[in-house]
Amino acid sequence: QSIEMFAPLIPAIQRERAKQTSLLRISIAVQLVLAGFLVAATDGSGSIYELVYLLPIVSAATKLPGRDVVYVVGGSIVAMIGFILTGEQLSASITRVKEFQDAVAAIVYFTMTGLLVFVFAKGEREQKERYQRTADELAQRNDELKRTQVQLTERLDHVTKMEERLQQISQM
Repeated sequence: QSIEMFAPLIPAIQRERAKQTSLLRISIAVQLVLAGFLVAATDGSGSIYELVYLLPIVSAATKLPGRDVVYVVGGSIVAMIGFILTGEQLSASITRVKEFQDAVAAIVYFTMTGLLVFVFAKGEREQKERYQRTADELAQRNDELKRTQVQLTERLDHVTKMEERLQQISQM
């Protein structure tokens, strides 16, 4: 999560945006791996920590495009399916059925969380992009105004010099 905090500090130049997105993708991938290790170390499917997969899902849904969110949710689901399949052999015991139900419920939570957060954050992302485009346009206009100011200053100097010459000629 700390990598994501520093990612917005990267300048918002188009080329830098790609670096920021790559940094966020790496951060979220690391979060997925760490979540997998935590869940694996605490009994796999049915672990109290399986909801830690929601952290990278929410991070991806708020900061990355929809395709990337699908990848993160899919990675979380695959991890949970892996924990189900690599767990103890399926038996008819009530405990194992409950663990299976919990894992399926977690998969549904992951999917719904990714979808809902993505949809709710989409408007905010679009608004941020509009503000960024407006800021870029204002910066361009500001540069144009500075160039125009320089041109006007040069012309004013030229006119002032011409007036001085006219005065010299009229005095002669």
